[in-house]
Amino acid sequence: TFVHTLQRGRELALLGRVDEARRDLEWVVAGYGSHGRSDMSMPLYQLGFLTRLQGHALQAVEMQQRALHAVAAGSRAKRSSARILVELGLAQWAAGDGTAARATLESALAVYAEKFTQAPPEQADALSGLGQIELAARVPAKALPRLQEADRYWQLLDPKSRWAGESAYWLARCYQSLGR
Repeated sequence: TFVHTLQRGRELALLGRVDEARRDLEWVVAGYGSHGRSDMSMPLYQLGFLTRLQGHALQAVEMQQRALHAVAAGSRAKRSSARILVELGLAQWAAGDGTAARATLESALAVYAEKFTQAPPEQADALSGLGQIELAARVPAKALPRLQEADRYWQLLDPKSRWAGESAYWLARCYQSLGR
């Protein structure tokens, strides 16, 4: 039931049915979290992702911190924490803490460079987040390579996705800042 409900919540979220997804994920966290399951990082991560998308950045930060704390110790811990770090950084950025967001996203990229041979979507999200931070700091030349890499990733993976549109938007904003 744990796995099925978690997957259902994830799929509902991807379909845009966030209220239903939230109910499923909250049920998993409430029902299984009290039993001390060691694999609670994924439902907490998913719930934090939804929380950020619904515009509740501070709650999302808290949820991702809980998810990071729930990552099981062991040889895969660092790898398992990478996507959580990205989502934590994006939530920190949405909450207005650019300093923490930058450090968290850079930590995530370091894990991806060390532990992954192929870039997952979350790595592109980290690049996009760091690009947004650089744009806000009025350093578009520094943002450009990050935003180009994120856009290139999404254009190859799924050019009609929400994330491809978002990466293209931020790249266009960067080009505009550079006078292009």
